[in-house]
Amino acid sequence: MVVKKETVIEGVKMLAAEKGGKAPTSAEFDVDWRTVSAVTARNKFGSWNNCLKAAGLEVNLVRKKVKKEEMIPQVQKLAQKLGRQPTMMEFNNDPDTVSATSVIKAFGKWSSFLKAAGLGKNQED
Repeated sequence: MVVKKETVIEGVKMLAAEKGGKAPTSAEFDVDWRTVSAVTARNKFGSWNNCLKAAGLEVNLVRKKVKKEEMIPQVQKLAQKLGRQPTMMEFNNDPDTVSATSVIKAFGKWSSFLKAAGLGKNQED
């Protein structure tokens, strides 16, 4: 199915309206079953913030960039806090971590990241 940019923008605006006009995060967008995925939005617009701008919304805060090796302690710390390995969404929603998108860019897959951190094998991506 080919998704048009207009469809993505409509979904972002609809969700923002439900949040009192506040721009949704990509994780919130993914949870909203009525819309396409945030990955599709990023593919269409180049980034989540570009998608928000196209929808006329204020962009979310940009997280600082960290090196690949600095990401591993973040997921290990979150796993310790949760008492289990975190999901990609839990990691993405934690304000003390880089974005899950940064992790995927660095490691290729979520499961590869977890494996590098000593947290799992054969996990869902």
